[in-house]
Amino acid sequence: MALAFTLMYLQNSMKQETLCLLFGATAASISRTKALGLDLLEMIFRRDPHDWRWDISWPSPHKMAHFNDMILANTECENEPEVLKGVSGFVDGLNLPIQEPDDEVEQYAYYNGWKSGCYLSQVLVFTPDGCICYVR
Repeated sequence: MALAFTLMYLQNSMKQETLCLLFGATAASISRTKALGLDLLEMIFRRDPHDWRWDISWPSPHKMAHFNDMILANTECENEPEVLKGVSGFVDGLNLPIQEPDDEVEQYAYYNGWKSGCYLSQVLVFTPDGCICYVR
């Protein structure tokens, strides 16, 4: 549960106050659960860093064609096959809140005015089978 909570926190970049209201829990409880989840996530990655599940790589042309077939098999509208021809994945973004850097130049690089804080921004590409094939 702590890991699921932490993944939700990371995906949505919610402030702690919002999480308290959403889960009906105290700030201390939310903070402990977040810390536990981050520790669990790190432990999972460190346990076997060479596990095939952590191998993030761009798919081969053959695999891309297979992914496109998977996507086209799930179309419902008559226009979708035309639009989705050649699509092999889905793009999403993630903004991870970070501690404000002491260096002013570095702080400026990480500051997100829309979110009013310092964030490490990620762009991820997911394949239809749920794997990540690209992170920037």
